[in-house]
Amino acid sequence: GNVVDSLKFGFRHSIPISTNITLFKYFTLTPALNMSAVMYTKTTQKDLDYESNKLITKTNRDFKTGYDANFNTSLTTKVFMDYMFKSKRVKQVRHLLIPTINYTYRPDFGEEQYGFWKEVLSDTVNKVKTRYSIFENTLFNGPSVGEQNSLGINLNNNLEAKIRKRTDTGFVYQKVVLLQNLSFAGNYNFAADSMRMSNITATGRTKIWKFFDLVFSSTFDPYFYDADL
Repeated sequence: GNVVDSLKFGFRHSIPISTNITLFKYFTLTPALNMSAVMYTKTTQKDLDYESNKLITKTNRDFKTGYDANFNTSLTTKVFMDYMFKSKRVKQVRHLLIPTINYTYRPDFGEEQYGFWKEVLSDTVNKVKTRYSIFENTLFNGPSVGEQNSLGINLNNNLEAKIRKRTDTGFVYQKVVLLQNLSFAGNYNFAADSMRMSNITATGRTKIWKFFDLVFSSTFDPYFYDADL
């Protein structure tokens, strides 16, 4: 076959736009718009051969651009909580909580109006339709299918303590990190047909002694069902 036909080439552009806005002194709002585009000189077309009842794939030599975009914004702040103790060893424990709420919206570029995805009858007997992307088998592929309209939350936690310690000059209070990070995250996609709640993830990290870090993670499925229980 022709060597040129087997080559995959194209162009891809990305334009991220974001800014930070301080609200009421203690909140940070970060809106962002991400836009991207792919350009090709070849696209894919599929048609049904009614005699053989099979799909025929052909390559069209035409210039085509596929674009993608999403908008997201996040709102975050810091909450300090101090716990005071009267014991001789522990004076104070500080809990730093960083909650973040984020929202993301992305249109469904698989809809017919955009022209990036097509439907073709693939079986005349069972009346089956097959959906395909005109950018399949290309270098960067094309826009994906699916709308996203999700609201997420992330809770980051940090624990530090002031511990009384004896030195050569007397007693001092030393800052000790009890928990470097413990975070919980999840999101809810309003555009999903079902199972709109995502898995809830928990990750953590803390230091053990001087040269060792303990890293752990866990995932919770809100839709898990055990029939034996």
